[in-house]
Amino acid sequence: MRSRMMLLTMGLLMVTACSRSRETASFAPAEDALYVTREGAITSAVIVTYENEYYTEEELKASVEEALADFNGSEGHGGSDEASSREAAAFNSCSLAGGTASLYIDFKNPAAYLKFMEAYPDEESSIQVKELDVTPVPDGITKGYLTGQTFKTASSSPKEVDASEVMKKSKLYVAAIEGPALIQTEGPIEYVSSEVTVLGSTLVQTPETGMVYVIFK
Repeated sequence: MRSRMMLLTMGLLMVTACSRSRETASFAPAEDALYVTREGAITSAVIVTYENEYYTEEELKASVEEALADFNGSEGHGGSDEASSREAAAFNSCSLAGGTASLYIDFKNPAAYLKFMEAYPDEESSIQVKELDVTPVPDGITKGYLTGQTFKTASSSPKEVDASEVMKKSKLYVAAIEGPALIQTEGPIEYVSSEVTVLGSTLVQTPETGMVYVIFK
């Protein structure tokens, strides 16, 4: 809990305004979750309940500045304004109220998210993603994501769909995920792997094991 609270409070110290960006305004989960866009950008939500403050502002600020500098520096970014606009990880927004702290971090792509979680693992989180990719369906076919898979429609009365039918949907996008996570997509979900639990029109829960696929508009 202490490590998670430090991460959250780091966000509170570093973000000058805690308003949500317009792009992710509808992303407000009650638990840890990931938001994925068609372009492959990732927003991570860390949600923690708290009772006490564990760190001083000076300690937290020093830890944050060091962690961000180390991580974004390892991604090859310098200190210029142009470079900072392409940072691998950046704080999106935060809130702290009623015993619940929420922190949203933006990642420029799935690789940046995976590298960040490797550098700063959160073993208490319900999200334990090992692999993550977001790409148009045609590129997903090239990468071998869809061949031989079993899909179902993302509806209240799901029907099994052959992979060949999904592969025809060239204007859709595929999120490939290995590991448990609550995932919200930018567009409506059309198909999912048979092991994925559909929770809403843009919301799914992925299983503990195995690579699974979420096809969305």
